[in-house]
Amino acid sequence: MVNVPLGWGCPAAFTTVVQLHAVSNKSKSQLVLSVLAHGRNMAELNTFTRILGLDPDEKPYIVRYGYARDTGNIINITTRPIMSAMFYLGQSIDLPDEARKSGIVHSGLADDEQGEPFDWSIVHDELFSVKTARDQPENAYVAVNYGDYWYYIDETDVDSKETLPMLSVVLTLKAGDEGSTSPVLTLPVGSR
Repeated sequence: MVNVPLGWGCPAAFTTVVQLHAVSNKSKSQLVLSVLAHGRNMAELNTFTRILGLDPDEKPYIVRYGYARDTGNIINITTRPIMSAMFYLGQSIDLPDEARKSGIVHSGLADDEQGEPFDWSIVHDELFSVKTARDQPENAYVAVNYGDYWYYIDETDVDSKETLPMLSVVLTLKAGDEGSTSPVLTLPVGSR
């Protein structure tokens, strides 16, 4: 079971009464949204089930990828195309200046009127941040050595630490096989 932190736009009380997790057996994986016993009569949960057309008495809820409007305990969701999401998350990497200046990487968008690279923070709003260091970082949640640099998520960066497993969940939804799917750190390298 993989637990995913809920929090993006959810009322704080709501996130304490639901749990999103992946359930796997030999033939398939699926995401399940479980309601904890102390939250069964919560007003936000009732609003949630009403808006999604769910039966409030049928729990747990099965989360599937798709457009269809189901009833009962099925929640169908759609996401941004996974490559598009990975492109946007890739723009959150703090690239070394020498890599930009040498031309081996670029921002993916044209510079602004002052010649400055596009500010991707207005798109990802600090949702995900990958830092760089010459030496292996001591405070890394996860780190990858590539070329002369370490690319890492800081242990204290709660937003990035929540985004990474959420990416894993989206990959699980798309692939249907939670056991063999993991997030990939994509570095925007290449020529123009």
